[in-house]
Amino acid sequence: MCSWLNLSAQLPLKLPDLLSDHAVLQKNATVKLWGRGPGSFELKIVASWSPADTIRLQIGAECSWVTSLQTPAEKGPHSIVFICGNETKKISDILLGDVWLCAGQSNMEFNYDWGINRNDSNYSIVENNEIRFFEVEKNYDEIPVSDCRGKWVKCDPVSASKFSTVGYFFGKNIQQNTQTPIGLIGAYWGGTNIQAWMPSAALPPVSERQQGTYIEPYGWAPKGISTLFNAMIYPLHRYSIKGCIWYQGEANVDWEWNSYGVLLTSLVKSWRHLFENPFYFYAVQVAPWNGYKKLRAAALREQIENAGRSIPRYGSIAIQDLVPDTANIHPDRKREVGLRLSDLVLKEVYDQSAFQPYPPSILKVDFKNRSALATYQATGALQAKGTNISGFQLAGADSVFYPAKAQLLRNNKIEVSSPKVAKPVALRYCFENTAVPNLFDKTGLPLKQFRTDHYIIY
Repeated sequence: MCSWLNLSAQLPLKLPDLLSDHAVLQKNATVKLWGRGPGSFELKIVASWSPADTIRLQIGAECSWVTSLQTPAEKGPHSIVFICGNETKKISDILLGDVWLCAGQSNMEFNYDWGINRNDSNYSIVENNEIRFFEVEKNYDEIPVSDCRGKWVKCDPVSASKFSTVGYFFGKNIQQNTQTPIGLIGAYWGGTNIQAWMPSAALPPVSERQQGTYIEPYGWAPKGISTLFNAMIYPLHRYSIKGCIWYQGEANVDWEWNSYGVLLTSLVKSWRHLFENPFYFYAVQVAPWNGYKKLRAAALREQIENAGRSIPRYGSIAIQDLVPDTANIHPDRKREVGLRLSDLVLKEVYDQSAFQPYPPSILKVDFKNRSALATYQATGALQAKGTNISGFQLAGADSVFYPAKAQLLRNNKIEVSSPKVAKPVALRYCFENTAVPNLFDKTGLPLKQFRTDHYIIY
C-alpha cells in the first residue's frame, strides 16, 4: 500500500527559475544544480555534453536536493535532463560561457524605456543569441528565501530594451571581443541603500547604530537592512558567476560619504563567502549631481576607488565626464558607462592587451612658492576641452580652497596657482559634487578626481 501511495502521489520535481531554457552556465567550472522533489526518490541527471556520466542522488526527507556538475568549454547549445520517478524535465538551449551579475540601484536599473535616445545609432540594439538576460523579479523579505522569480531570455531589441542598459553594453562588448556566450543576471532596485543588499551579519557596528536615525521607510523601495539581500541575492548564491558589476551609492552619499568603503568591502566579502567564489567585482563611481550636500559625492567617489586597497580582484571606473546635466541624477549616457566597465574587465579579467582602460592620474604634487607643480601619468599628453582648464583648487594653511588657474607644461607637468593663495599646501582636482573634468588623454579618458589633503569631509 505504501508503494502504491508513493507512485500515485509523487511530489512534483521543481527546478529554480535560474535553471531553465536559454540559461547560460559558467563554462569550465563545477556548477551547482538544485531543486525540490519527492523525498526518498532517486534523481538522475544527464547532461548532453557527457551522456554517459549520469548523476544519481537520493532526495532527502526535506524534499530538496543539491548536486554539482562539471561543465566543459564548448559553448553548445546543450541540454540537461532530470528524471525522478514518473517525471522527466528537460532544460534546453543552454549555453556555456561567462555569467556576470549586474547589481545596484536606479542607474544600473536604467533601461531604454527610461529615456535612451533611440535615434542615436551608437545605442542601437542588435539581436545576439550569445547574450542572455535574467532579470530578478523585485522582491524583499526579512529572512533569506530560497528562490527568486525570473526567466532567461535571448538578446533582441525587445528583451535588451527592458534590461539594464549598462549591463547590455557591458555584456555586448565582452561577447564581441571574447566570442564567448555571456549571461547577465540583473538584480537592481532604484532608490535602495547598500545596507539593504548586505546580510545583517556583515554590517559594521556603526551602521547598525545608525539604522534608526536615518534609514527611514518610504513607499517606492525597501530600505531595511538585508531585505533585498534576502530576496534578490541570496537565491542566486548557488549559481556560478564570473563576476559582478555594481552601480550603487547615490542613496548613501549623504550618510556614509566617509565610510562607504567599509560597507562596500563588507558587502563584497559577504557575497563571495555566500557564493563560495572569489569572483571579480567592479564598481561605478557615482556621477556628479547638484542635489547632494557639499563635497559628499566627491568623498564617496573617493571611497569607491580606495576600496580597492582592501578588496582583491576589484576595480572601479570614474564617469564624471559622462554627465551633460548635473541637475539630473539619472544621466542617460549608459552605453559609455557599460563600455568603460567592459574595457577594464577585458584588460584585467580576459587579459586583452589591446584595451587601455586606465584614466590619467596625478602621481605627485610639489608645492613651490606661490604655485603647485603636479606630475601626471597618462597615455600621451593631456589636452583641455574648452578655453580654460577647470576643476583645480588650492588651499593655504587656513584650509580654505579657492579656484585655481592651471597651465599644461611639458614632461607631464601641470602648474597650478591662485592669487588668493600665497603659499599653497593642498591641491584638489574635480573634488566637488558637480565637478565635470575637461582634461583628457589621447584615449579619451578624463583626468581622475584627486586631492593631496586628508581633511575630514563634513
